[in-house]
Amino acid sequence: YRSTPGSVNGSKPYDGLDAPPDQYGTWYAGMIIGLDVTISDDTIEFGQIEPGASPTNQTNNITVATGAVDGYTIYTWSSQPMTFGSNTIVDWSGTNQTPSEWTTGEGFGYSTNDITLTGPGDQDRFSGPKYAGFGHTGPGLPVADRSEPTLSSDGQNTITYRLGTSAVTAAGAYSSTVIFDVVPQY
Repeated sequence: YRSTPGSVNGSKPYDGLDAPPDQYGTWYAGMIIGLDVTISDDTIEFGQIEPGASPTNQTNNITVATGAVDGYTIYTWSSQPMTFGSNTIVDWSGTNQTPSEWTTGEGFGYSTNDITLTGPGDQDRFSGPKYAGFGHTGPGLPVADRSEPTLSSDGQNTITYRLGTSAVTAAGAYSSTVIFDVVPQY
C-alpha cells in the first residue's frame, strides 16, 4: 500500500522498509543498489618525469552509489613507495590527518576534493589543495565519504595524485599500486 503511488510511505529511515505492503510498507524501498563503484582509470601514467622538475598531477574519479543508510567511506593506501629497481621516490611528508601544501620537492602523494572528509583531522584539511603521502598498510586512511545513501551523481570523488622528483632522482619507470577500499556504512 502506498498513499501516493510515486512515493514511499514513512520517513527516513523508512518506517515500512521491507515490510509487507498490506501495512503501509513496501518491498521496493530496500531494493535500491547495495554498492556500485566505478573508477575512471585503473592505470595512471605520469609520463617522462625529469629529475628536479616541478611536481606533476594526475587525477582519478571514483564514483560510488549505495543504498547503505549511513553512506560509505573510501580508504586508500599503496603497496610500496614509487619504486624503480632499488630506487624509490619518497612519500610526501604530509599526512592524512595533517596534509600540507606542496609547490616544490620530491614525493608521491594525493589530495581529495572531499572537503567534508571525516576521520582524524579537520574536515576541510585537504582544501587549498593540500597533499598527504600514502601509507603502505591496509585498510588505509579515508579519502572520501558520505553520510547517507547516494546515487552515482552524488557520489563522485576526485583523487589527485602528485609526483615530484629531486635533482638526483634516477631516471626510470617508477611504479606503485594504489588500493582503494570502499566500505558501505549500514
